[in-house]
Amino acid sequence: MKYLLWLCIAIGVSACGGSRGDVPASVPFSSRKSWTWQATNTLGALRVSATDSEGVESIARIRPWSGYWYPVSDDILVRPSSRNAGQSTLQKVDLYFSKIYGQKVSSVEEEIARGEYVESQEIGWQGRCNAWAFASILEPEPVLPADGKSIENVRFFTRDLKALLIKSYEWIDEQAVQRFGQRFQGDEGEDYQDLYPDQFHRVLQATLVENGEPFLIDTDPGV
Repeated sequence: MKYLLWLCIAIGVSACGGSRGDVPASVPFSSRKSWTWQATNTLGALRVSATDSEGVESIARIRPWSGYWYPVSDDILVRPSSRNAGQSTLQKVDLYFSKIYGQKVSSVEEEIARGEYVESQEIGWQGRCNAWAFASILEPEPVLPADGKSIENVRFFTRDLKALLIKSYEWIDEQAVQRFGQRFQGDEGEDYQDLYPDQFHRVLQATLVENGEPFLIDTDPGV
């Protein structure tokens, strides 16, 4: 996870492309707080020339696999579905544990309780988009035959495996992640433009262009 990044972007990326050479000293950066220079302080100064992109094919060595963000207020993980062998993903987990280990787990009940809480608070955006993002670049894409695979008469499909992988990254240790920019919480005094164009440009250079490594981006500047 050396270069795994979570970037909070509040401005258009297109603003990064208009400069040449070092960022000129005459640019009025004096009002920016010290933490807004985190990327260049960590990764080195930004230098841009008109020939930077010539002959460069910037493709990450790891390509993310498609998935779903599983909003917490949605009961998709506990709702039985005819296309899912008449069960939900977490029902299958509970049944699998009872058959294989002879013990009862309550993942369905826990998921329902959490979903009801979030829905009652009207936090409609809360889900597992961050967990999917991590899983899709840190884990190989799980693939089962179209008719799934039966284990102890519990039939799992690719969608079940993806859902469980995503949930396994739901509580990832944030201390293990290198982050540029800050979470915008909407509090007074926060910098809405919390990742400036020059800083994003340097991160893009250092990760994708120079090292061919993927990074994660929050493209919504809102709370």
